[in-house]
Amino acid sequence: MDSALILASQRLAEYDFNMTFDGINVNVLWFRAMSLKSGNIISRHRHSSFEFHVVKDGACRVILDDGECTVQKGQMYITPPSVFHEQQSCGGTDYLEYCINFDIKQDGTPDTEGQTVYSVYKNMPFTMADNSKNIEELFELAFKKAAEPRLGSYSDIKHLIFMIINATAETASPKSEVSHNSVQKNDSNALRFKKIERYIIDNLSACVKVSDIAKIMFLSEKQIGRIIKYYTGKSTKEYILSLKHEKAKEYLKYSDLSISAISEKLGFSSVQYFVSFFLKREGCTPLIFRKNMLIK
Repeated sequence: MDSALILASQRLAEYDFNMTFDGINVNVLWFRAMSLKSGNIISRHRHSSFEFHVVKDGACRVILDDGECTVQKGQMYITPPSVFHEQQSCGGTDYLEYCINFDIKQDGTPDTEGQTVYSVYKNMPFTMADNSKNIEELFELAFKKAAEPRLGSYSDIKHLIFMIINATAETASPKSEVSHNSVQKNDSNALRFKKIERYIIDNLSACVKVSDIAKIMFLSEKQIGRIIKYYTGKSTKEYILSLKHEKAKEYLKYSDLSISAISEKLGFSSVQYFVSFFLKREGCTPLIFRKNMLIK
């Protein structure tokens, strides 16, 4: 085993990979490369966790209590919890494998793709398969990032671990399907309203039109109007003006921007129009409102 791979394995052993993603929690116990001289044996043992073995070089005879198999370069095997197995390097050459051992649990989040992945592991028997999902390459990229750490390497390795776990689940159970509901956005009207509101606030300096909102949201102008009316009781135009009013008060209270600058920031065509707009809504001019705030 070359020095870079040894270094990468050592560094990975020092990292804490306990993470949650898409409804599953994964705690990595070890993530490493392992070599065996030809003819060497790892005695019968078992784990309370899952373990993947990806054969990089050589061949290995895997002996189970109820049978045995030989895995070779380009293949992988998965030992689920509590399955006794013995490994014997064979074929007359040194054996090298990439290995990851981990616990996997659900985090209680409903309707996620991770739940499908978890269900595959929950029912997974001992499995031998070809490396058809580029799992070997994912291991090697993780080793490279560990051997030559840079900003973001740790986060990248965590993502690669999830990619390995997902790819292995697909390899072990290629017919598993995930429901569309578990991966699509919960685009309810409440979420749509939040998006509409965010777009309007982000563009208060412009002349926001209902047609602009409709194009961004992929909805009709009538749908936009109905959603805004339902959540605010106001028409679209009135709601936009109410947000301009609230933002104007915020600028007057917490900034030293001039009345002219505030008018421009809120997209008014003139200072006079802004002053008239504010007076009608607040009962006083912007300047008097600011002075009253200072007195308080």
